[in-house]
Amino acid sequence: MTARRAAPSPSERVYALAMRLYPRDLRDRFGDDMRELFRDQWKAARRRAGWRGVARLWLATAPALVGGASAERLTALSRRAPASRPPSRAANGPDPMLQTILRDLRFAVRMLRKSPVFTVVAVL
Repeated sequence: MTARRAAPSPSERVYALAMRLYPRDLRDRFGDDMRELFRDQWKAARRRAGWRGVARLWLATAPALVGGASAERLTALSRRAPASRPPSRAANGPDPMLQTILRDLRFAVRMLRKSPVFTVVAVL
């Protein structure tokens, strides 16, 4: 039996639309994680302070989205090296194995943060 997920909120839909500012390859790799993180932050803000909390969340999120997307676009442009120059290690990006480990660690921390009781029991 599968759990049925509620329809996305208007904030989640706007966030998903704003994610289009990021380059496609970044959205493909991290888009689901970014939307899940925003959904968790949105739920916490709404529970803690209602619509004012959601407004504060957007005041922090909007500049971060625009700044992060701009930085990613500039990084993508700078990686386009001329054909005459040999590719450097920095142009190839970090080690794929290291990226996988870091992604797994971020996921583990997010899951532990979602269930604080389990985290306390696991740490003890």
